[in-house]
Amino acid sequence: MVAEYEANSLEMAKMALDRAYCCNYGEGVAACSLLVTRRAQTELFLGASVALEMGPLQPGALSPLCVALVALSSHGGSAEDIKQVDWVAGPRAEVAALQRLDEKLLAELAPASTFHFSKA
Repeated sequence: MVAEYEANSLEMAKMALDRAYCCNYGEGVAACSLLVTRRAQTELFLGASVALEMGPLQPGALSPLCVALVALSSHGGSAEDIKQVDWVAGPRAEVAALQRLDEKLLAELAPASTFHFSKA
């Protein structure tokens, strides 16, 4: 069962890109999928970036991981449950700094998890 979720995690992250928003013509869009195991169940939680000003690191911006963490916690989960993150940048996105921030945040919150990056 976990293998099925692992196989679908990247595709779900790519689908979440459709929900990402950047007022700068999509140059800062990114999304992610959290593979979570808790209470003997495996689940996926999605997150998409939101940039309200020019660029994904401006005030009011939310990273994909932050959005996915909100979804996870709203369903009673915690960061310790995260096994894997598939993080996807949009085809025109310049989000290397945002990716590094999410990677660092994940390492702090769930050090046993893995972080995978890809470009859509």
